[in-house]
Amino acid sequence: MAEARIEGKAATLEAAARHGAELLAQARLPVVAGLGADVAGASAAILLAERLRGAYDHLRSREIFVDLDVVRQAGAMVTTPYVARQHADVLLFIGDDITAIWPDLPERLKLASPPALALAPAARTLVWIAPPHGAAIAGVAMADMSVINTGASRPSVRINVDAQSMWALKAVMGFDNISSTATPGGNVFINSSSSVTAATIQTWLNGDSFPTTGVRRTYIGIAKGGTGQVALIPGITRGFDPDPLYGDNGFCPVTYTADDIHSAGYPSTGYVFTYPAAWIDTTAVTDPDVEVDATYNASTAGIYQSGFWNDPANTAAGVGKAAMVSYEPEGATAHGRVVLMGFHPLYRAQPEGNYLLVARQILLAASTPPSTPLR
Repeated sequence: MAEARIEGKAATLEAAARHGAELLAQARLPVVAGLGADVAGASAAILLAERLRGAYDHLRSREIFVDLDVVRQAGAMVTTPYVARQHADVLLFIGDDITAIWPDLPERLKLASPPALALAPAARTLVWIAPPHGAAIAGVAMADMSVINTGASRPSVRINVDAQSMWALKAVMGFDNISSTATPGGNVFINSSSSVTAATIQTWLNGDSFPTTGVRRTYIGIAKGGTGQVALIPGITRGFDPDPLYGDNGFCPVTYTADDIHSAGYPSTGYVFTYPAAWIDTTAVTDPDVEVDATYNASTAGIYQSGFWNDPANTAAGVGKAAMVSYEPEGATAHGRVVLMGFHPLYRAQPEGNYLLVARQILLAASTPPSTPLR
């Protein structure tokens, strides 16, 4: 370090270090950040944070936590190449650069040889999600899973929401067969506008082939505008933040329904972003095909935890009401899937934690259904 300063004034390195130590000793929760150092430097920074009872934050935390988030939400089991080589009859590769990063991986795993310690040794199967173009490994049967769910076709999505939501669906979630329109179409129609009527949506849903093939069209209504078509789900009513300026918005705590395919992978509680908030009352619902997927919890101001609101009483009626409802009618003449979200999971491409709730609906609409409904 060429020079040191204390409150903008030149000082010796020793004096600056001593002053810094005094500030850190008084801090309640100091953060040691950056960590753009070698292993020794990073280790020293972590030890310092522990001694200070503080936190440390790497400049690449976003990339690091991508993997950790998966472990936190779904769990993971770690093994070694040797164990995989001896036991695994099916292996899963993800991404088009895995063999570029680890060129001798196929040889380390002995992919072309049966697993020696398998109960019934046979040729291995390699499942590769998003492989590089023309990928092939000699002697190995490979299943290309470019679309992630088994039996899925390329989903066709039509969206009547803002441009940033379109960007989130295309650039972040990777759905490329998508276009902007106010007219229902494709496999999936995502809408946040009250100008599209329930009758128009139902007519489109009735055009699917569910009675013969089991494949449904899906309507995803989001926020206040997209959940106004209550006639699509029998027995529900809808409420919303009555702020006359429509400026109320914020994060709201919810409880996700356990063992629910629509919210699988989420912890039991989480947050959704609303602008403005809407909720669904299922008190009068008698149809067993109507499912509550998430429920608003009481918070700081009605259902708002943080954000902007004019009157804390505006959303008091939403406490305990459904934040997300799905309807999959069964029967010989049934059609369509309807999912209503009183929050805005795509707003300005910001609430990334809510993206999966939308992506899963799209993939479910494009998949070949199982012999029994997914609940």
